[in-house]
Amino acid sequence: MPTTHRRHGAAGCSGAGPRYPGARRRLLQHAVGETCHLVVYDTPDVVYIDKVENETNVRMASRVGSRVPAYRTAVGKAILAWLGEEEVQAVVAAGMPPVTQHTTTDPQRLRAELDRVRRQGYAIDDRENEPEVRCVAAPVFDHTDAAVGAVSVSGLTTRMTPARVREVGPMVVRTGLEISHVLGSPRVRDANGH
Repeated sequence: MPTTHRRHGAAGCSGAGPRYPGARRRLLQHAVGETCHLVVYDTPDVVYIDKVENETNVRMASRVGSRVPAYRTAVGKAILAWLGEEEVQAVVAAGMPPVTQHTTTDPQRLRAELDRVRRQGYAIDDRENEPEVRCVAAPVFDHTDAAVGAVSVSGLTTRMTPARVREVGPMVVRTGLEISHVLGSPRVRDANGH
């Protein structure tokens, strides 16, 4: 039976100081000017636990507390890339119906995307969950080095062009690592040489 990754580690997402995950996402949102999310994984879905909106009139459909299947979101793929095949199989077994014409519905294509996420450090949702929205996400690791959540930047495809995605990707990865550091991830200590 698949292990369910619950909200452990990603609680306490608000806070005034830069040490807290909420402050990290607010800094990221100000830097990129798009909506930022924090999610946790709960097989086979992601659950939105925080959202920092952009300043434009167009808002993302996501809302805190909502659940979305992991296979069709950047945040879901960012987490799944670091979980075992058992979790990937649980997501596939739950079904992969399309919600847009760009939704990945083939399990082998999903696995290939997860390989790419591990290589580049971030995941992309290119209109797979919402027709005109592109999203970039990176995993968040807890003190046991488990991928328990993800942080993302989402925006309309007119603003989040492929070139902008390449610029934002490393910023999202850095924010994910900063949040992971707050959660005690040994991955961050190893990367920093501590």
